Amino acid sequence: RSLECCHYFVIYAADTPCGLIDLKRINLDTKSAEAGLFIGEKQFMGTGIALGASVLVLDFAFDELQLEVVTAKVHKENREAIGYNQFIGFQKKEAMDAKFECWQLERITYMKNRQRLVNFLS
Repeated sequence: RSLECCHYFVIYAADTPCGLIDLKRINLDTKSAEAGLFIGEKQFMGTGIALGASVLVLDFAFDELQLEVVTAKVHKENREAIGYNQFIGFQKKEAMDAKFECWQLERITYMKNRQRLVNFLS
């Protein structure tokens, strides 16, 4: 059960692939994983595509995989990513090195915030 695995999903806007979202370092013993998100097409930034994909992958993490915590590695100077993670409910935990910080989202926090996130997408 301590096998670490990963899931990668291509994000589509209609029929156009525009990004990637993933869960990696999934550990069923510690009930944890690391999430990643990349929108590669500028015209899809700020459209809600990333948030919609994030809700889907977090639902998958917490409902299907029964995880308790999801982390994200964020560059300390990436204000947009920091604000985005805070909006979802991630909390800064620690510096990983001189450039990156670890942000963490617990299942209970996500469940409390989920409806607000879904409403924001409507």
